[in-house]
Amino acid sequence: MEEYRLPLKNGNPYAIYVDKEDNVWVENAVYNSFVMFDPRTKKFTYFPFPELNAHTPNMEMDGEGTIWFGLGEPSRLTGLKLRGNVAQRNVASR
Repeated sequence: MEEYRLPLKNGNPYAIYVDKEDNVWVENAVYNSFVMFDPRTKKFTYFPFPELNAHTPNMEMDGEGTIWFGLGEPSRLTGLKLRGNVAQRNVASR
């Protein structure tokens, strides 16, 4: 087992999820974001929430890699698409 420190001071990880590529996703309310840790490169990437002072107690990832979570008051279903909110081109048809 290895332990890694979040790169920003005073983080408070809450929900944790591991995706199909073994990236570790953490919800971090202090920094109003999701944090992705890539264990291959040992790098952290921060993805800010679309509103300030947000917190989500849970997240799920669908087969296309979109992270779904509740956010805001009242809570709204929100999605984070890692490769943008545009249709992806079919790489196999090239």
